[in-house]
Amino acid sequence: MKQILGAAAAALALGTCGAGAASFDEYPAEPFTAKPQYPDFQGAPEIYSVFHTRLNDAAHSAANFGGRWVVEELGCGSGCVMAFVIDHKTGAIVDAPISGENNLNARYYYRADSNLLKTTWIEGDFMTGVCMIGEWVLDDRGFHLISVTRHVPLEDCQQ
Repeated sequence: MKQILGAAAAALALGTCGAGAASFDEYPAEPFTAKPQYPDFQGAPEIYSVFHTRLNDAAHSAANFGGRWVVEELGCGSGCVMAFVIDHKTGAIVDAPISGENNLNARYYYRADSNLLKTTWIEGDFMTGVCMIGEWVLDDRGFHLISVTRHVPLEDCQQ
C-alpha cells in the first residue's frame, strides 16, 4: 500500500509541482508518418554499439515520445536505469538527460503526442539523497531544460 501511495504522490507531483510545472499539452508534437530510419550507429558514440540489439529493436516499434521518437529504457543495476532516445526521422540516438548510475531510480514520463519529458530521480545516496523532478523539451538540437525542482518526501523517488 505504501508503494502505491508513494507512486501516486510522485505522479501527482509531476502534474502539480510548484511554479513552472509544465503540461504535456503545452508541448504538442506532430506524428511522424514516413518510414522510420533505423539507428545510426556510425554517427553515434561507440558505447551505443554495446546496446545495438536493444536499440535496433526499439527503433522497429512505434514512436512513444514527441511524435517521432522512441524512448528505450535499460536496467543497469540496482536502482540504475539508462535511457536512450531514437529519432525515427534521422536515426540519431541521444541519451536521456537523466540516466545511469549517477541518477538513482530514474523514472521517465512522456507521451507520443508531446515533446515534453518529465523525470524523477534521487540525487545522492539512495537512503539519504534528494528526490528531484526534472522537465525537458526535445527538438532537433537536443534536450532543453525547462526546470528542475526538489521534491519532498524522498520516498516518492524510492518506489
